[in-house]
Amino acid sequence: MSLSILAAMAAAAGYGGGSVVQAMASSKSAGLKVLREPAYAVGTSITLVAWAFSLVALRYLPLLTVQTILSSSLVVTVLLDRVVFGTRLRTIDKWAALAVTGALAILALSTGVQSDVATPTWFGFAMLALLLGLLAATVLTYRRASATVQALLSGLASAGLAMCARAAHGGTWLDFFLTPTAWLTVGFAILSSVTFSRAVENGTVGPARALVNVTQVLLPGLVGVWVLHDGVRSGWEIACIAAVAVSLAASFVLSTRPPAAARTTSESTAPATVQTSA
Repeated sequence: MSLSILAAMAAAAGYGGGSVVQAMASSKSAGLKVLREPAYAVGTSITLVAWAFSLVALRYLPLLTVQTILSSSLVVTVLLDRVVFGTRLRTIDKWAALAVTGALAILALSTGVQSDVATPTWFGFAMLALLLGLLAATVLTYRRASATVQALLSGLASAGLAMCARAAHGGTWLDFFLTPTAWLTVGFAILSSVTFSRAVENGTVGPARALVNVTQVLLPGLVGVWVLHDGVRSGWEIACIAAVAVSLAASFVLSTRPPAAARTTSESTAPATVQTSA
């Protein structure tokens, strides 16, 4: 159990760090041209390692627990955003970071075990429909959608990734990779990465990461409880709900911090054909 929690924390750190590196790439290139940036390749590689750690966590922990721990990636993003882009860190941001840390400690204590109830047969088809729907939405909105819309699409893709990974577990690792649902995670991962890069190209990395986090906690959390029948330790239900609420509220606070003056300067010196807020 403790190793699974450590794996989830390592995944959170990777997602947070990878987000900032991808934001660096998005500040230099627009649209799909960002795929040619070395920084984007580095950020994507970090994210893939984080994804591997999250698979380990999802093998043993309830979906809500893993996703809430992953939401702490915003703390990593905030700290690196301060170092890389010079974004101001307010006093309330420091308290919010401490709140997230405390909430995750409570969540770790309240963690139960995964349900052994079989995944419904319709679940895989629902996930495929979600993937196709997100793909269509991404194609239709990629050129003109706001950073908020792209971040929301990225969050939904991240949620789909987590739900598919959780549903595919149940046997050995070989069984996992032979499960069709597991392979849907690849599509969700690509969509999440592409739409997140577009979001930070048109906005700032903190708010984008926050919206992704909220989406990837709430949707999989509800599915984990109501569909996959995950639970928490007996007597810790209220503490678990409170920890999730505090974590999400603190994430919202962190997402509202103002952009740095350094970013504004970089915008004024960027080529006119490149839209960036970094």
